[in-house]
Amino acid sequence: FFLNDTATTEIYTQAFVGSVRCVQETAPQLPANGPHFRFNSKSIPGISIKDYLIRIKRLAQCPDACFLAALIYIDRLLQSNPQFAITRFNSHRLIIAAVLVSCKFNDDKFYNNEFYSKVGGIYCEELNCLEKLLLEMINYDLMIPSE
Repeated sequence: FFLNDTATTEIYTQAFVGSVRCVQETAPQLPANGPHFRFNSKSIPGISIKDYLIRIKRLAQCPDACFLAALIYIDRLLQSNPQFAITRFNSHRLIIAAVLVSCKFNDDKFYNNEFYSKVGGIYCEELNCLEKLLLEMINYDLMIPSE
């Protein structure tokens, strides 16, 4: 997949959002102390997930394989933490953390956390915590079989 192509971007974005079981409509009913809460922002970001992915791709110049790996990491998080719910309050922060981890592990060329925090629109200290939390929640399982 290539995020440069508008039609492919739309398909990929829908697959990305669908694959991570985005449950935005249930956000108000979720307990405030669940694992998803640690990824929450104070307000719902004003940028769509599609535009956020395009922004990350454009600014960080991550290979498409890193986006696919990020999706796999998010799926692993959901599989190993069934109580985790992706909401409008945490989806963007989860995405930037997953892309950061993916680029660091799967790409020879990646930027530091300060750069990704600017791309993602969050403080570097927050991104550092989210990176650590994501890694812990997927039990540091970053290898992806080639099958």
